[in-house]
Amino acid sequence: MPALASKRIDNITSADLRKVVSTIAWESPGVRRNATDKLSSVLHTAVMDGHISRNPCLSIPRAKIAKRQVDPFERDDAERIIADMYEHLKGPTRLYAAYFEFSFFTGMRPGEIRALKWSEVDEEKRRAHVCRVIVKGELFERIKTKTVRDVLLNDRALNAIQVARSLAADGAEFVFAPADASSEWIRSDSTPKKYFLAALERLSIRRRRQYDCRHTYATMCLMANMNAAFIANQLGHSVQMLLSTYAKWINSTSDWTELNKL
Repeated sequence: MPALASKRIDNITSADLRKVVSTIAWESPGVRRNATDKLSSVLHTAVMDGHISRNPCLSIPRAKIAKRQVDPFERDDAERIIADMYEHLKGPTRLYAAYFEFSFFTGMRPGEIRALKWSEVDEEKRRAHVCRVIVKGELFERIKTKTVRDVLLNDRALNAIQVARSLAADGAEFVFAPADASSEWIRSDSTPKKYFLAALERLSIRRRRQYDCRHTYATMCLMANMNAAFIANQLGHSVQMLLSTYAKWINSTSDWTELNKL
Protein backbone atom coordinates (compact mmCIF):
# COMPACT_ATOMS: atom_id res chain seq x y z
CA MET A 1 0.00 0.00 0.00
CA PRO A 2 2.70 2.63 0.79
CA ALA A 3 4.27 2.04 -2.62
CA LEU A 4 1.09 1.88 -4.71
CA ALA A 5 -1.74 3.71 -2.95
CA SER A 6 -1.10 7.09 -4.57
CA LYS A 7 -0.29 5.71 -8.03
CA ARG A 8 -2.86 5.56 -10.81
CA ILE A 9 -3.63 1.94 -11.61
CA ASP A 10 -2.89 2.39 -15.32
CA ASN A 11 0.56 3.77 -14.43
CA ILE A 12 1.65 0.74 -12.41
CA THR A 13 4.22 -1.22 -14.40
CA SER A 14 5.78 -4.63 -13.96
CA ALA A 15 9.09 -2.91 -13.18
CA ASP A 16 7.40 -0.95 -10.38
CA LEU A 17 6.04 -4.15 -8.85
CA ARG A 18 9.35 -6.01 -9.10
CA LYS A 19 11.05 -3.13 -7.28
CA VAL A 20 8.43 -3.08 -4.54
CA VAL A 21 8.55 -6.85 -4.06
CA SER A 22 12.34 -6.91 -3.94
CA THR A 23 12.62 -4.12 -1.34
CA ILE A 24 10.10 -5.47 1.19
CA ALA A 25 11.49 -7.63 4.02
CA TRP A 26 8.93 -10.43 3.77
CA GLU A 27 8.22 -12.50 6.86
CA SER A 28 8.28 -15.65 4.73
CA PRO A 29 7.91 -16.79 1.10
CA GLY A 30 4.32 -17.71 1.90
CA VAL A 31 3.50 -14.17 3.06
CA ARG A 32 5.10 -12.76 -0.09
CA ARG A 33 3.15 -15.09 -2.34
CA ASN A 34 -0.10 -14.37 -0.53
CA ALA A 35 0.41 -10.60 -0.93
CA THR A 36 1.31 -10.76 -4.62
CA ASP A 37 -1.60 -13.13 -5.30
CA LYS A 38 -4.03 -10.64 -3.74
CA LEU A 39 -2.54 -7.76 -5.73
CA SER A 40 -2.73 -9.82 -8.91
CA SER A 41 -6.41 -10.49 -8.23
CA VAL A 42 -7.10 -6.74 -7.93
CA LEU A 43 -5.23 -5.99 -11.15
CA HIS A 44 -6.92 -8.86 -12.97
CA THR A 45 -10.27 -7.30 -12.08
CA ALA A 46 -9.00 -3.99 -13.49
CA VAL A 47 -8.19 -5.78 -16.75
CA MET A 48 -11.66 -7.37 -16.84
CA ASP A 49 -13.25 -3.94 -16.24
CA GLY A 50 -11.21 -2.34 -19.04
CA HIS A 51 -9.15 0.01 -16.86
CA ILE A 52 -5.83 -1.55 -17.94
CA SER A 53 -4.90 -3.79 -20.85
CA ARG A 54 -2.55 -6.17 -19.02
CA ASN A 55 -1.99 -7.41 -15.48
CA PRO A 56 1.55 -6.25 -14.54
CA CYS A 57 1.73 -8.93 -11.84
CA LEU A 58 1.99 -11.63 -14.49
CA SER A 59 5.71 -10.97 -14.91
CA ILE A 60 6.44 -11.55 -11.22
CA PRO A 61 7.25 -15.23 -10.52
CA ARG A 62 5.35 -16.71 -7.60
CA ALA A 63 7.52 -17.35 -4.57
CA LYS A 64 8.32 -21.02 -4.16
CA ILE A 65 7.35 -22.51 -0.83
CA ALA A 66 9.18 -25.58 0.38
CA LYS A 67 6.68 -28.22 1.41
CA ARG A 68 7.01 -29.19 5.06
CA GLN A 69 8.03 -32.77 5.61
CA VAL A 70 5.28 -35.09 6.81
CA ASP A 71 6.66 -36.82 9.89
CA PRO A 72 3.91 -38.76 11.69
CA PHE A 73 4.27 -40.81 14.84
CA GLU A 74 3.81 -44.55 14.92
CA ARG A 75 0.49 -45.56 16.49
CA ASP A 76 2.29 -47.14 19.46
CA ASP A 77 4.25 -43.94 20.11
CA ALA A 78 1.07 -41.86 19.91
CA GLU A 79 -0.51 -44.11 22.54
CA ARG A 80 2.57 -43.82 24.75
CA ILE A 81 2.54 -40.03 24.52
CA ILE A 82 -1.13 -39.82 25.48
CA ALA A 83 -0.70 -42.29 28.36
CA ASP A 84 2.37 -40.42 29.63
CA MET A 85 0.51 -37.13 29.66
CA TYR A 86 -2.45 -38.56 31.55
CA GLU A 87 0.02 -40.02 34.05
CA HIS A 88 2.06 -36.87 34.63
CA LEU A 89 -0.43 -34.03 34.19
CA LYS A 90 -2.67 -33.58 37.20
CA GLY A 91 -5.33 -31.07 38.17
CA PRO A 92 -6.16 -28.39 35.58
CA THR A 93 -3.12 -29.26 33.42
CA ARG A 94 -4.71 -32.66 32.73
CA LEU A 95 -6.61 -30.73 30.07
CA TYR A 96 -3.53 -30.88 27.86
CA ALA A 97 -3.50 -34.67 27.96
CA ALA A 98 -7.08 -34.56 26.65
CA TYR A 99 -6.02 -31.92 24.11
CA PHE A 100 -3.43 -34.23 22.56
CA GLU A 101 -5.64 -37.30 22.69
CA PHE A 102 -8.20 -35.25 20.75
CA SER A 103 -5.50 -34.05 18.35
CA PHE A 104 -4.18 -37.54 17.60
CA PHE A 105 -7.66 -38.99 17.05
CA THR A 106 -9.43 -36.23 15.08
CA GLY A 107 -6.65 -34.89 12.86
CA MET A 108 -7.89 -31.34 13.42
CA ARG A 109 -5.39 -28.52 13.00
CA PRO A 110 -4.01 -27.11 16.29
CA GLY A 111 -5.64 -23.72 15.65
CA GLU A 112 -8.98 -25.42 14.99
CA ILE A 113 -8.79 -27.41 18.23
CA ARG A 114 -7.99 -24.33 20.31
CA ALA A 115 -10.92 -22.46 18.67
CA LEU A 116 -13.49 -25.23 19.25
CA LYS A 117 -16.48 -24.20 21.36
CA TRP A 118 -18.74 -26.39 23.47
CA SER A 119 -21.72 -25.25 21.38
CA GLU A 120 -20.13 -26.95 18.35
CA VAL A 121 -19.64 -30.34 19.99
CA ASP A 122 -22.52 -32.81 19.78
CA GLU A 123 -21.58 -35.81 21.91
CA GLU A 124 -24.81 -37.63 21.14
CA LYS A 125 -24.28 -37.42 17.38
CA ARG A 126 -20.49 -37.73 17.87
CA ARG A 127 -19.64 -34.68 15.81
CA ALA A 128 -17.55 -31.53 16.12
CA HIS A 129 -18.36 -28.59 13.86
CA VAL A 130 -15.16 -26.92 12.65
CA CYS A 131 -15.79 -23.32 11.62
CA ARG A 132 -13.09 -21.08 13.12
CA VAL A 133 -9.38 -20.99 13.81
CA ILE A 134 -6.88 -19.26 16.08
CA VAL A 135 -3.87 -17.75 14.31
CA LYS A 136 -1.13 -15.98 16.29
CA GLY A 137 -3.43 -15.67 19.28
CA GLU A 138 -6.30 -14.08 17.34
CA LEU A 139 -9.68 -15.71 16.76
CA PHE A 140 -10.96 -15.83 13.17
CA GLU A 141 -14.45 -16.93 12.17
CA ARG A 142 -13.11 -18.98 9.28
CA ILE A 143 -10.78 -21.93 8.73
CA LYS A 144 -7.72 -22.43 6.54
CA THR A 145 -9.58 -23.88 3.56
CA LYS A 146 -12.54 -21.46 3.95
CA THR A 147 -14.92 -24.46 4.07
CA VAL A 148 -16.54 -25.50 7.34
CA ARG A 149 -16.82 -29.21 8.06
CA ASP A 150 -18.08 -31.72 10.61
CA VAL A 151 -15.53 -34.08 12.12
CA LEU A 152 -16.85 -37.42 13.36
CA LEU A 153 -15.69 -38.27 16.87
CA ASN A 154 -14.41 -41.77 17.53
CA ASP A 155 -14.26 -43.25 21.03
CA ARG A 156 -10.86 -41.74 21.81
CA ALA A 157 -11.93 -38.25 20.71
CA LEU A 158 -15.08 -38.58 22.83
CA ASN A 159 -12.99 -39.61 25.83
CA ALA A 160 -10.91 -36.47 25.41
CA ILE A 161 -14.09 -34.38 25.25
CA GLN A 162 -15.40 -35.99 28.45
CA VAL A 163 -12.11 -35.29 30.26
CA ALA A 164 -12.21 -31.68 29.07
CA ARG A 165 -15.83 -31.36 30.25
CA SER A 166 -14.92 -32.66 33.70
CA LEU A 167 -12.29 -29.90 33.97
CA ALA A 168 -14.31 -27.08 32.40
CA ALA A 169 -15.16 -24.05 34.52
CA ASP A 170 -18.79 -23.00 34.79
CA GLY A 171 -19.79 -21.02 31.72
CA ALA A 172 -16.64 -21.93 29.77
CA GLU A 173 -17.18 -21.26 26.08
CA PHE A 174 -14.16 -23.04 24.63
CA VAL A 175 -13.56 -26.78 24.98
CA PHE A 176 -9.85 -26.44 25.62
CA ALA A 177 -9.79 -23.25 27.66
CA PRO A 178 -6.44 -22.45 29.37
CA ALA A 179 -5.92 -24.40 32.57
CA ASP A 180 -4.84 -21.21 34.39
CA ALA A 181 -7.94 -19.27 33.24
CA SER A 182 -5.67 -16.53 31.87
CA SER A 183 -7.79 -16.25 28.73
CA GLU A 184 -10.96 -17.59 27.15
CA TRP A 185 -8.91 -19.64 24.70
CA ILE A 186 -5.35 -20.93 24.37
CA ARG A 187 -3.82 -18.01 22.52
CA SER A 188 -0.42 -19.51 21.78
CA ASP A 189 0.61 -23.02 20.86
CA SER A 190 3.65 -22.61 23.12
CA THR A 191 1.66 -23.79 26.16
CA PRO A 192 0.54 -27.17 24.78
CA LYS A 193 3.94 -27.43 23.08
CA LYS A 194 5.66 -27.28 26.47
CA TYR A 195 3.76 -30.31 27.76
CA PHE A 196 4.07 -32.14 24.44
CA LEU A 197 7.85 -31.82 24.22
CA ALA A 198 8.23 -32.79 27.89
CA ALA A 199 6.38 -36.05 27.17
CA LEU A 200 8.59 -36.76 24.14
CA GLU A 201 11.69 -36.20 26.24
CA ARG A 202 10.48 -38.48 29.05
CA LEU A 203 9.72 -41.22 26.52
CA SER A 204 12.90 -40.68 24.46
CA ILE A 205 10.79 -40.17 21.34
CA ARG A 206 12.30 -38.07 18.57
CA ARG A 207 11.13 -34.46 18.71
CA ARG A 208 8.39 -33.51 16.24
CA ARG A 209 5.94 -30.66 15.68
CA GLN A 210 2.48 -30.67 17.26
CA TYR A 211 1.14 -30.58 13.70
CA ASP A 212 2.47 -34.12 13.24
CA CYS A 213 -0.38 -35.32 15.47
CA ARG A 214 -2.65 -34.41 12.55
CA HIS A 215 -0.36 -36.26 10.15
CA THR A 216 -0.48 -39.27 12.48
CA TYR A 217 -4.28 -39.39 12.31
CA ALA A 218 -4.18 -39.16 8.51
CA THR A 219 -1.62 -41.93 8.13
CA MET A 220 -3.41 -44.20 10.63
CA CYS A 221 -6.61 -43.82 8.61
CA LEU A 222 -4.84 -44.53 5.32
CA MET A 223 -3.01 -47.57 6.68
CA ALA A 224 -6.35 -48.89 7.95
CA ASN A 225 -7.49 -48.74 4.31
CA MET A 226 -10.28 -46.26 5.03
CA ASN A 227 -11.99 -44.47 2.15
CA ALA A 228 -9.80 -41.62 0.86
CA ALA A 229 -12.76 -39.28 0.28
CA PHE A 230 -13.92 -39.77 3.88
CA ILE A 231 -10.43 -39.10 5.28
CA ALA A 232 -10.02 -36.00 3.11
CA ASN A 233 -13.36 -34.65 4.32
CA GLN A 234 -12.42 -35.23 7.96
CA LEU A 235 -9.12 -33.41 7.49
CA GLY A 236 -10.58 -30.58 5.40
CA HIS A 237 -8.44 -31.55 2.38
CA SER A 238 -9.23 -32.32 -1.22
CA VAL A 239 -8.72 -35.97 -2.14
CA GLN A 240 -5.93 -34.89 -4.48
CA MET A 241 -4.14 -33.06 -1.67
CA LEU A 242 -4.58 -36.05 0.64
CA LEU A 243 -3.12 -38.51 -1.83
CA SER A 244 -0.21 -36.27 -2.84
CA THR A 245 0.68 -35.50 0.78
CA TYR A 246 0.33 -39.01 2.19
CA ALA A 247 0.98 -41.27 -0.81
CA LYS A 248 3.86 -42.93 1.05
CA TRP A 249 1.47 -44.23 3.73
CA ILE A 250 -1.31 -45.59 1.57
CA ASN A 251 -1.68 -49.20 2.66
CA SER A 252 1.07 -51.16 0.91
CA THR A 253 -0.46 -54.51 1.86
CA SER A 254 -2.73 -54.24 -1.17
CA ASP A 255 0.08 -53.46 -3.62
CA TRP A 256 0.38 -57.01 -4.93
CA THR A 257 -3.38 -57.31 -5.21
CA GLU A 258 -3.36 -54.22 -7.42
CA LEU A 259 -0.44 -55.53 -9.48
CA ASN A 260 -2.12 -58.92 -9.95
CA LYS A 261 -4.98 -57.16 -11.73
CA LEU A 262 -2.55 -56.69 -14.62
